[in-house]
This record gives sequence, C-alpha cells and structure tokens, in this order.
Amino acid sequence: MNTCVYEGIVHHSRTRPVEHAFSYKVWMAYLDLGELPEAFDGVRGFSARRPALARFKRSDYYGDPAMPLIDAVRERTGTDGPVRVLTNLRTFGHIFNPASFYYCFDRDENLDCVLTEITNTPWGERHSYVLGEDSPPVDKAFHVSPFMHMDHSYTWDLPAPGDTLRAAITAAPVFEARLALRRRELSPTVLRHGPMSLRVLAGIYGQAVRLKLKGAPYFPHPERTA
Repeated sequence: MNTCVYEGIVHHSRTRPVEHAFSYKVWMAYLDLGELPEAFDGVRGFSARRPALARFKRSDYYGDPAMPLIDAVRERTGTDGPVRVLTNLRTFGHIFNPASFYYCFDRDENLDCVLTEITNTPWGERHSYVLGEDSPPVDKAFHVSPFMHMDHSYTWDLPAPGDTLRAAITAAPVFEARLALRRRELSPTVLRHGPMSLRVLAGIYGQAVRLKLKGAPYFPHPERTA
C-alpha cells in the first residue's frame, strides 16, 4: 500500500524587508487516491467514509466534489497513472490546507507532474499550479500573505517522495518555504499531535502578529479593496 503519513519539519524564512524565520513539527497524509476509501479501513481514528478524528472528505479537495478526486486531477493534468496527494486531513472536525501536492505518476511509476493547490486565509480561496520537474519560475498569481506583494515569481522543487520527502518554494531572494519529512506507516499515533489544521492556522496568525510587530509592510488583498 502506498498510502502512509510523513512527519517532519516545515521551515519558512524571509530576508526582506524584515528578517524572519520559523520552524514547526508537522505530519501530513500521503494518500494514493486509487486506494481510497479502503486505505483507512482498520486504522483506528481514520476514515474516508464517515466523520472521524482524521477524515478524508472529498469536498475539502481539488475540483468538483461530484467528481472523484483522482478524475478531477487527471482531467486538469492530462495524466492517466497513479495520483498520490500530500495533504492535511480533516482532523478533529477542522480542515485547512495551505498547500496540497498531487503527485501524478505515469504507468511506469515515473513522476510526470505535480498539481499544487494553494489555499489562503481568511478568504478560503484556492489556486492551483501544474508543475513539471524542471518547470521555470512561475509568476505569483494568488494573494496568500498580506506581508508579501504580488510582484514575485516562485521556483518550485518537488521531487518524487520516497523514504523521505522534501518540497520547497522560493521567491528569491525574499522568501523560502521548505518541507523536510520522513515516511511513517499509517497509524493513529500521529493523532497525538492534536488538530493539525488548527495548529497550522494558529501558526499562520501568530507569525503574522510577529511580522507586524517587526514592522513588515502590509499589502491588502488586491481584489478585495475598495
């Protein structure tokens, strides 16, 4: 079974106009969409069929909720092999995913592309990018942080997951975010971390307060200002 969890560290740093950095321990689910809903059967606290401490709920993810998620991703990317998503589950009734990564493989298990879906807060808007292994920098097309203006381009580094998983996004020389994770078997022991989505949101707003106190300039949502 390919479905598992990854545990490790998320690290953010920025150098301009103020220096700021932080790291948090996280866990994320890595779901083979072809294995759902059976992948969670027999794993206490997990479900893809009904409410649970850790739940996969179709409407929380990319595309039309009436369409199977694997079909929605394949339609967007033009792929037809396995699709595996690194994401936060709905934990303790709450869901927030700053980024979900849909790794799309060909039938020989080679990584074809990654559909990256970004969600902002508090607006709850979503935007997605289809990225190849050697994709050039991508212009920022979506307001995420009120402490970064829109005039940036992102470089993504998203190699295929294995025993370890790394992912990075860089807006050089201003900003960098990295995941450094290690594969674990799917187990209820990860629930000791509590409601991961609420922890993520608390971290986002806590770091926003710190940036404000450091004097970082504020950039309002470009489409929601009168």
